[in-house]
Amino acid sequence: AWVFSMVATMSYESRRIFNSFSESESDEDGTDRTSIESGSQLQRLLERDTPNRQKQGLYRIDRRNAVEWNLCCRDLFHSLVYWPMRRLLPMCAALYFISWLFFALLWYALAGTCDAGLINFRRAFLLSVETMMTIGYGVPDPYFNDCDEVIFLLSTQSLWSLLLDAMLLNLVYQRFSRAFERALAIVFSDVCIVTSTAAGGVQLVFRICEMRKQPLLEPLVRVYCVRHVEDEFEFGAFEVDVHPVALEEPDNSIADGKIFMSLPVRVVHTIGPGSPLAPPAQEGKSGVAQDLSAEDVQVYLQSLPFVEIIAIVSGTDGSTGSSIEARHSYTLEEIRWNCRFVRCVSWADGMHCVDYSELHRIARLPDRKK
Repeated sequence: AWVFSMVATMSYESRRIFNSFSESESDEDGTDRTSIESGSQLQRLLERDTPNRQKQGLYRIDRRNAVEWNLCCRDLFHSLVYWPMRRLLPMCAALYFISWLFFALLWYALAGTCDAGLINFRRAFLLSVETMMTIGYGVPDPYFNDCDEVIFLLSTQSLWSLLLDAMLLNLVYQRFSRAFERALAIVFSDVCIVTSTAAGGVQLVFRICEMRKQPLLEPLVRVYCVRHVEDEFEFGAFEVDVHPVALEEPDNSIADGKIFMSLPVRVVHTIGPGSPLAPPAQEGKSGVAQDLSAEDVQVYLQSLPFVEIIAIVSGTDGSTGSSIEARHSYTLEEIRWNCRFVRCVSWADGMHCVDYSELHRIARLPDRKK
């Protein structure tokens, strides 16, 4: 446990130092390397609590009046799987030690009648460890002087040892191979952009990419908008509205919406009628609905007491077959207006080269009115 803690600490510090050197506010060519501090927690549903400004996928929800203890007892396995390693490993060692100690007391109680050569409790404890770990016997008579009581004790301890090994080894394996760590390899852009298009529409765009050489199998992208709206039945109160967001890219009608994540993918949502990000329809003097602009969307979103865009990428890990779900979110502070993402893929030495530091870089768009 101490070794794992040191490795995790060194990894955290190395990534933190790397990120501190790699972040820059702006460049001479007008591009912006957005810097979102992981420690600045606003009103948000998903925390940015990893060194690379990504999210662990934990929702900040205060669950009150929930019978949590009853749920933990009924689903003890999954409750233990979510334990941190600093608690899980000492718990496993304590269960083994308690088992050795309990059966050592039983062996010591039979020492006088079964000729086991246990002249003190220390030898009884060592015999208990030898029995559970199957590392050989050191008793004078391996048949214990044909003692009937030993048959039940030896069989019980052997079966308990098999059951304990199966449970604890499975717990440790599941803890090491859980999908949470694998999901951190899916990188989302630090910010999303809202910009007006040449065709007169408004789009919300962000980028995602897979950092591992072995990408997820059949990955899908889903986006939701969580916002607070006024409660029409109670003055001063609000309702939490969770609205799915329709995506233009990737298109669900093509390849069943599955994306190719070995290269950066643009996720695009067109803000228009029916979009949770669009302001209520307004009519001009002629009675015709006015064209929507990025400024209109900005004013509307800033008027809401709470708005957060949640992006979810789900797929299957090819090596373990585990279902993976990476989660990320964007608040108003992480939305950039009238910008574009710069190119992060180049061609060098006959290969596609993905610069992950450029994945987050944006550039200002010229004013279309000029």
